[in-house]
Amino acid sequence: MLRNIKNVHLRVLLIFAGFLLVGYYFFFGHSSVFYLPCIFHSFTGYQCPGCGGQRAFHELLHGNFIQAFQLNPLIFVVLFVVLLKILSRKYPIIKTSLNNKWVFGSLLFLVLLFTIFRNLN
Repeated sequence: MLRNIKNVHLRVLLIFAGFLLVGYYFFFGHSSVFYLPCIFHSFTGYQCPGCGGQRAFHELLHGNFIQAFQLNPLIFVVLFVVLLKILSRKYPIIKTSLNNKWVFGSLLFLVLLFTIFRNLN
């Protein structure tokens, strides 16, 4: 019974995610009313690690990989980690690797380096 409930929740979540992706594909963009500005950038003038992430994801949905990379290269790292997290449900070795403190520390270091270098110019 509990397994059936989990499957129903997963299906509902996947359907909801599908609707979100379709909505994001058609309604979010550079000139969208729904586009959210970065609060950190508004106050400091510096770009946070996520600046450009919304636009980069939108470009990815439209198949514009180069434009997405130019907006925020970190989006590819984030999507890779999300893919690994999804695969970790089926493959325990991936789950063990993701929970390693060195993997988390390396990702955090990568984000910090990315943030510093993107604000140098």
